[in-house]
Amino acid sequence: DLEQWAQPWQTMSAPGTEAFKQDFESWESLRRNLETALQQFEAERSQELSAGEIRDRLSAGSEEPLPERYRRLVDQYYRALATAPESP
Repeated sequence: DLEQWAQPWQTMSAPGTEAFKQDFESWESLRRNLETALQQFEAERSQELSAGEIRDRLSAGSEEPLPERYRRLVDQYYRALATAPESP
């Protein structure tokens, strides 16, 4: 019967959904491993971000040297404070 072979094959289940093809223990193990890896990644990333924020907060400012004129003015200010007579 040639017509029977010309029709597409029909099955009652989708490919790969048969129970014997699914190893649920392996899927559960994979899920746990992925969950653990994601938690570890999130913790490491959070630590890196926190360290970066602390580093930024502790920055002493610009690494450029102060202009000479500004340094002279600051020096004059502190000398004036040091040599000023004390008020009663």
